[in-house]
Amino acid sequence: MRRLFAIAALCLACHRSPAEQQPDGGILPDGGHALPGPGFAAAWKIEDPNDLITGPSTGGRKGDWEIANSRVRFVVEDARPSDGSIAAADRQRDAGLPGESRWGEVWIGLNFRAAECTGITVVNDGRDGEPAVLRATGHGAESPFMASIFAVSAQPAPLHATIYREYSLAPDTDAMLVNLTIQNDGDSTLDITAPYIGMAMNRGLRHWVDKSGFDVDFSDLARVNTSAQFYAAVGEKISYSVLELHASFSPILNFAHVLIGQYPQIHIPAGQSDTFRFAIGVGTGDVGSLQAAHAEVASIGDSLLSGTVADAAGNPVAGARVHVTDTTGLSVVSFVRTAADGSWSARVLPGSYSVRAVADDRTGSAAQAITVPSTGLLGVNLTLGGQSVINATATDKDGHPIPAKIVLEPVSTPRPTLPAAMGEMWDKQPIVVFSADGKATVPVYPGTWHVTFSRGFEYDRPAVDVAALPGGNASASARLRRVIDTSGWISGDFHVHAQYSPDADDLLPLKVRAFAGEGVEVPVSTEHEFIGDFGPAAAAQGLTPFMHTIAGTELTTSGSGHFNIFPLTPIATALNAGGFNWYNKTIPDVIAEARTRLTATGEAPIVQMNHPRTVGMAYLDWIHFDPNNFIAPVNGSDFMTTWDAMEVWNGVPLANFEGCLGDTSCTAPSHPTAFDWFSFLDRAKFVTGTGNSDSHNASLREVGYPRNYLQIGTDDPSQVTDAQITAALRASKVTISGGPFLTISAPGGGIGDTVQPDFSTGSPVVHLTVRVQAPAWMGALQRADIWMGDTSAQGAHIVKPIDLTGAPVVDGLRFGGSVDIPISPAVDTWLIATVRGGGSHALWPVVQLDVPPYAITNPIWIDADGKPGITPLRLP
Repeated sequence: MRRLFAIAALCLACHRSPAEQQPDGGILPDGGHALPGPGFAAAWKIEDPNDLITGPSTGGRKGDWEIANSRVRFVVEDARPSDGSIAAADRQRDAGLPGESRWGEVWIGLNFRAAECTGITVVNDGRDGEPAVLRATGHGAESPFMASIFAVSAQPAPLHATIYREYSLAPDTDAMLVNLTIQNDGDSTLDITAPYIGMAMNRGLRHWVDKSGFDVDFSDLARVNTSAQFYAAVGEKISYSVLELHASFSPILNFAHVLIGQYPQIHIPAGQSDTFRFAIGVGTGDVGSLQAAHAEVASIGDSLLSGTVADAAGNPVAGARVHVTDTTGLSVVSFVRTAADGSWSARVLPGSYSVRAVADDRTGSAAQAITVPSTGLLGVNLTLGGQSVINATATDKDGHPIPAKIVLEPVSTPRPTLPAAMGEMWDKQPIVVFSADGKATVPVYPGTWHVTFSRGFEYDRPAVDVAALPGGNASASARLRRVIDTSGWISGDFHVHAQYSPDADDLLPLKVRAFAGEGVEVPVSTEHEFIGDFGPAAAAQGLTPFMHTIAGTELTTSGSGHFNIFPLTPIATALNAGGFNWYNKTIPDVIAEARTRLTATGEAPIVQMNHPRTVGMAYLDWIHFDPNNFIAPVNGSDFMTTWDAMEVWNGVPLANFEGCLGDTSCTAPSHPTAFDWFSFLDRAKFVTGTGNSDSHNASLREVGYPRNYLQIGTDDPSQVTDAQITAALRASKVTISGGPFLTISAPGGGIGDTVQPDFSTGSPVVHLTVRVQAPAWMGALQRADIWMGDTSAQGAHIVKPIDLTGAPVVDGLRFGGSVDIPISPAVDTWLIATVRGGGSHALWPVVQLDVPPYAITNPIWIDADGKPGITPLRLP
């Protein structure tokens, strides 16, 4: 495998309709391939893009291979230089229904190496009524990501093996058999001491492990089943499973939402082979349909358990969630969604269980104790309460539709607390909805709900309490008023992940609705190792008037740091849409290559150093950067200073930026990023400070907290260009907001500009104008601080604190005035400002975590020595 998580480009082709099926499959008059009917399976090379599988997050392209039967279908990547892996998987869909493929990546590691693919052949095309079979052939190959973890002297040894992956799909089944055979080509025993499997299956799906259920975050290893029969990834309309036929699956690590498991060691004598055997199931959005698929291809010894879910009047309830657990209710055995007629079924081993049904919009059923004999148990009927719905509507001040974030919090009658393994919302967990037009129909648990409408930091935050009665519809509405004046400034979040990052949860449509609902006007796609683009998803939902999207990537090394590169143009035919290869290269060399990818206007892309002190992904820690002496005593070949931007604030923890500043409850980092940034500024290195959300899940870690405001002369996203954004970033015309909107200026210029102090009184003085705006809902602000660069170890000091505790709590301007900053001695320096608020959960629920309002400007450069340019305060 030549990459860890290579994901094929999104394909928007239509799938074949049932009218284009032939009983045994075969070539159609238009050159495409027919889908097989009942009693047959088929395997073929894709020559017509219409044969590709569609879905919210799919893969594959012309030249790949398809294997299908009357129920399910898969695309297997050709050798290009991917690795013969599954690129897409879905159930067969009726004509007119959209595809639902969300397959991510499942990969096998063998002694920290991988299987490459040199060719794929059709072993049987399925026309004889037997299973259709594809075989991918390759050898043991270096896995760059794995290899990068090891020292050069300790690299994983070559396998000296031929590796076959055989995909076999029988007619009329919902699971495909996969055999991975390792043939020892060496002269001695091949010891596979580290056989691992990795599941990067987010794409809006959730990990589910047999017996552990959805609770597989490894916060408590005692709850994790280390000998699971199968793994599942579950969405609302599609689900996948990996059934282990060779040995039990032992999950050992959930690394950034990528589930890693291991198998027993194997030892293969010279000239012989051994095989890992799996079944890949495709279900209907639950675990029960996957268990039924398993029973079709393996002898498991389970029995059928089935029943119905209805309301008190006997009406069937579709889409209810049925959980089957052991008698304690803690070990989850199955999870099933009810069909349109309220029916449900699962396959379980004979024994005693507890079963209950829940739904978002009803009171759930009581837990029911059952005993399943070897002959199965039918007719387990569960009853739910009446349906409750809240219809929410947000408009602008004039009553026109507007994108919004709508948060619903239970005030009374909280949901019942269920075991975490069931994956249900906790009792008082808020419901977060991002609406493209301000409208939402939200199923809710019966009771009183506090409904809040918002659109980021520039708008007010109206709220209303609504009683949602069983069997009834309630309404909530509000008008959103823009109360902060950002004329000439546009907001952007330059570090965001979505479906093409293996550790992110959000599909593209949800993410762009989140940008619109949070008021982020310039979102940059920075998927790990993949050039992503939010543009098509924004256009599909009519949101282009509200945002200017930029394509980019996060270059994600295994140890030497993460770096964002944008704007870029995705390359549909390239691996990872044109992502960069950093393996066996120095950081300066990779960045130099990135800067050759010129924009449409002939400019190099922006290169941003991300979270430079975050453990495990910190560039400045990697080189042991000493900000006081401006040296990199370790890994010096990776040291470079010509950054366009440094992410000085990433996500939530402010202590990472400023240290603790006297807060005894705070754990100070060894090197606050503020002081790292100041080290660059003191040496007159014009590196723009940015603040970004690094959001991987918009409902839990909001996009746009923090965000950047760029002074480009307009606040209309439809008028923005990539060139304006890159120019503003390079000129440091940026102020960072985690709530307040903070600007500074002086006679002769503003943020990012160079000004001269006033010498009229003899000693140089800068007459600095400070403006602080915030909506009233943020509460009182505490202080603003003016920082000046100096030659101290931390690189700057607070030269002027401004007390804001007495400022009126109003929408809009909280402070606007001029402060005099003496420049003594008369040397070139720089000034920035910060502002801080207080109060518990001051930003709730616009930002859900308990964080204070905060903002940071970029510097105004002070030319006080009369020499051309800015003279560095300190020399390297």
